[in-house]
Amino acid sequence: MNFNALLKRVLRKIYHAINRLTGINYYRALYNGKKIADRLLINANEEYFVCSHGIGDVTWMLSFINAYFSELSFCGKIHIVCTKRDVNIIKSFMEDANVIGININELIMLGKYTSSRYCNSKENIHTLIFPKLKQYKLMLEELALLSESGLHMDMCYKYGCFNLGHDAVFRNPNLSKYKEYAQQAIQENGLIPNNSVVLVPFINSRLSLPVEEWEKIADELMRAEIKVYTNVDSKNIPIKNTIPLFLPLEILPIVIKETGCAISGRCGLCDWLFVNGCDLAVIHTYRVGRNLTKNQEVQTSFARKESFYEMKQRCGIEGSKLVEYRMCQNSPNDRKIHSLVADIQQMLEEKRN
Repeated sequence: MNFNALLKRVLRKIYHAINRLTGINYYRALYNGKKIADRLLINANEEYFVCSHGIGDVTWMLSFINAYFSELSFCGKIHIVCTKRDVNIIKSFMEDANVIGININELIMLGKYTSSRYCNSKENIHTLIFPKLKQYKLMLEELALLSESGLHMDMCYKYGCFNLGHDAVFRNPNLSKYKEYAQQAIQENGLIPNNSVVLVPFINSRLSLPVEEWEKIADELMRAEIKVYTNVDSKNIPIKNTIPLFLPLEILPIVIKETGCAISGRCGLCDWLFVNGCDLAVIHTYRVGRNLTKNQEVQTSFARKESFYEMKQRCGIEGSKLVEYRMCQNSPNDRKIHSLVADIQQMLEEKRN
């Protein structure tokens, strides 16, 4: 290793050490977030609502935002700020909303700024994120409390974000205007009605099942002569021997409902498919062992306690089929995988009949 490379390595370690002690990256994000706010949120007589960058958070926020607005009255025009990816999701709940779509990095910095005490004086800016964004260690501590308390995403947004009463009504999205595009996607991608399964294996914020386990799931499904797809984006490759499926969020639920069901790791996209009434198998992934990181402990706690069955009952979501499995990240799950595939076969058989 030459001197310049060694120097860069040492300086990088020093920088990360300083950041852990001072949170310099967090304060840099606040500074940049303020600049974004000054550029976008310019009219003091209008109301601005800043969304999360996570699909799951956006889904549950939108499920209760109409109940929130019905309890409040705003004099000025209302703007909702989100990622460009989520503009049509928001329109599916609030067709007439004025939506400002920005890139994801800008939204994260804006969210950190609007979540902070430095934005408290601006009464026309509202943060629709729960829990509010903060430094990583503080955020992890808050998430740990939520997981230990057994709180679910619907409860976090209904009560935590919006402070709504028990009678506040959950609202489904309306994707009816995308049905024609969905039919075109079905034909172009060769999905077979009532015999197609879409895998959703790629996860950001929760623990993910190893690719090898997903390959076992796909192999068993294909041995049962089921056509298997993997939901992908530009960064991911499909599970071995499956067909890549890359569709906009507003089209994917319609495609799945028309052609079969989905098997999803616990992620934000799973929430989106769930509230749209897709037939769904949810895999909650946990980890065992003595040397878990704090984040692994928190995510394992969520994986052991969270229940989509309970959310389905609370929100009154009817008509769709649901199974849930809790699988280990660092040990084989062969028996559970076999049982999961049997459940999927039964789901598809019931759709055919």
